[in-house]
Amino acid sequence: MAPLTGFLQWSTTTAALLLLFAVSTRASEIGVPHDTVIDLTDETFDSHMNDPANGLWFLKFYAPWCGHCKQLAPKLDQAAPFLAGKMAIGKIDCTLKTTKK
Repeated sequence: MAPLTGFLQWSTTTAALLLLFAVSTRASEIGVPHDTVIDLTDETFDSHMNDPANGLWFLKFYAPWCGHCKQLAPKLDQAAPFLAGKMAIGKIDCTLKTTKK
C-alpha cells in the first residue's frame, strides 16, 4: 500500500499544480470555453451568459462567509477543467449590493 499512498500524494500535488496552471486570463475571455470558475458581476454577467462558446452554465450563488459555500468552492475548481466545452461554472457573490435598472 505504501507505493499507492506515494502515488496519491504525487497525483494530488500534480493536480493542484495543473489547476493553478490552468488559471489564466484566457479562461475568462468571451468566445473561449471556460476551464475555470468564472466570477460573475453586474458588468460581466450578460456578456458571459450570451457567449456562444459557453452555452450551458452552472451558477453558484454564494456568500463568502458561508461554510457550505467554502466547502463547495474547491470541488467546483476541480470540476471546471473537466467540464470545459460542455458546461461553464460561474459564481455570484450574493453579499454584493447591486441594483439593476
